[in-house]
Amino acid sequence: MDGKGNARIIRVSLFNLFKKNLILRKVDFKDALDIFNLSNDNLVRRNSFNSEKIKWENHLLWLKKKLEDENSIYFAVVDDLNRFYGQVRFDINIKNNEAVINISLGEKMRGLGLSSFMIDKSLDELIKIKSIKLIKAHIKDDNIPSIKSFKKSNFIFLKNQIIKGNKSKVYIKEV
Repeated sequence: MDGKGNARIIRVSLFNLFKKNLILRKVDFKDALDIFNLSNDNLVRRNSFNSEKIKWENHLLWLKKKLEDENSIYFAVVDDLNRFYGQVRFDINIKNNEAVINISLGEKMRGLGLSSFMIDKSLDELIKIKSIKLIKAHIKDDNIPSIKSFKKSNFIFLKNQIIKGNKSKVYIKEV
């Protein structure tokens, strides 16, 4: 006995509750504020390759461009009442039939083991929309929770890489 039984029971209960009620839907411009707030979350910024806070005006321009880009597939993670909990985005290189995945979950979702579930669910949705053979994940070396989540989703380590001056790892998955 380690005294953490109650916490484990709560974590499993929340995992099961969220797992049943979470859905993916395409992002639209009405999600701008939710995505902006999530993107400027301290943990999300720390795990990003550009750790500076994002300005609202820049965010709006970036989101508009992403939504117009046919090689960007962008999902909002919401519940059955359309409450926003995170995002999953794929930036696609059509020429190589591959995509780079980006995932961010809100604070309420973290630590529940839902990242790998959302990664798997988003991959299922992606392959319904685009013909992709390979998914890549670029993860900072010190982002251990993300590394664990992608490993749990059967991504395999490809290489170490420096991205924007940050030591990182590249994981891949064939689909």
